[in-house]
Amino acid sequence: MYFADKFQLNHENGIFIGLYLAEGNTHKSAVCITNREPSIISFVQSWFTKFNIPYVNRERINKIGGVSSTTSGSCILLSRFLDQFVGRLAHNKYVPTEAFTAPEEFITGLLSGYFSGDGTIGRGTIEASSCSERLIEGISMLCNRIGIFGKMSKSQLKKNNFGTKSIKPTYRFAIRANWGNMFKER
Repeated sequence: MYFADKFQLNHENGIFIGLYLAEGNTHKSAVCITNREPSIISFVQSWFTKFNIPYVNRERINKIGGVSSTTSGSCILLSRFLDQFVGRLAHNKYVPTEAFTAPEEFITGLLSGYFSGDGTIGRGTIEASSCSERLIEGISMLCNRIGIFGKMSKSQLKKNNFGTKSIKPTYRFAIRANWGNMFKER
């Protein structure tokens, strides 16, 4: 298994980091991205292949009857790198410091990956959310860096369909009006 000793801040790696921030997790020796979209599964598999990281794809039925698809790449070095570079567990994830001074191609890749995983497009709005306030603040700052502005907000669910006892707040970043068109173009 080969993984480069230097992580390039290019568009493709930006997409991977964005997808990981949105839908990824690590285990001791694996990096997993959970998403059912065929184009995302294909991208993740190609990314793992590029770095000679063996992977498997698994589908399972979750607690509420939905089907999830997870692509898991087996690489201890990548798992450790991601834990240090962008944090571990959803509520501890963040945009890495290096992203704020990275080339624009990395930033647009990261934003594309993140919104592809945790974003929604509604009538007149593009929105992303996370239980990590630091992550949403970072996403907002990256958007600002490329001239796109939005609004952050916070909400708190009292219960959910999983029966979670301690529900964390949700932080949202919404891009509206002409900023949404700029986001689409970029």
